[in-house]
Amino acid sequence: MKNPALLPLFQELKKILEVYVPPLTVKVDEDGRYDIVSTKAVNVNGRKFEEVYFGAVISQKSYVGFYSMGCYANHEFHISDNLRKLLKGKSCFHIKKVDEELLAALTEMTKQDYLFFEREGYFG
Repeated sequence: MKNPALLPLFQELKKILEVYVPPLTVKVDEDGRYDIVSTKAVNVNGRKFEEVYFGAVISQKSYVGFYSMGCYANHEFHISDNLRKLLKGKSCFHIKKVDEELLAALTEMTKQDYLFFEREGYFG
């Protein structure tokens, strides 16, 4: 863990993803990093993938990154304003502290990501 003071935040964010295991599979569960994937082989835009990355929580030096591939892939889903402020790039949210409103927004976004992946047939 790059910053032990962020461990409680990391653990709270990790709980959001753990709900989806199974059917998703844990690819990495290390000190400060948690990644989950779907292990169903799929074709996306003409390319074959043996697994589909769903999301991750990664502890950094001054924040915890919450990665959401569903928010990147699902162009129909609208991110709440409080989450948009934390979005860096296309799929990573830089989180320095969490409150109930933010946890609820991340939980709902992740649920919508899961439903999108399910509709697209990314799960076995």
